[in-house]
Amino acid sequence: MSLSTRAMPSTCRGAKTDVSDAQWLQRLHSFGLLRASFRPKGQIAELRAYVRQRERLLEYSASHIQHMQKALTR
Repeated sequence: MSLSTRAMPSTCRGAKTDVSDAQWLQRLHSFGLLRASFRPKGQIAELRAYVRQRERLLEYSASHIQHMQKALTR
């Protein structure tokens, strides 16, 4: 089993219904037309999750600061 990106199958022509989609993707995989996605292992995946969470928190804090500044200037 391999993990593929959604972009590759969606650019290929073919049926996109739920029932036939699994068979279609299996057929693409059997012909070697799907590339496996990069999936980092263990600690690297955990570190990347922490970095994404930190970026989200920084964005939230920036928007909250702007909201407070706007409220104070009224």
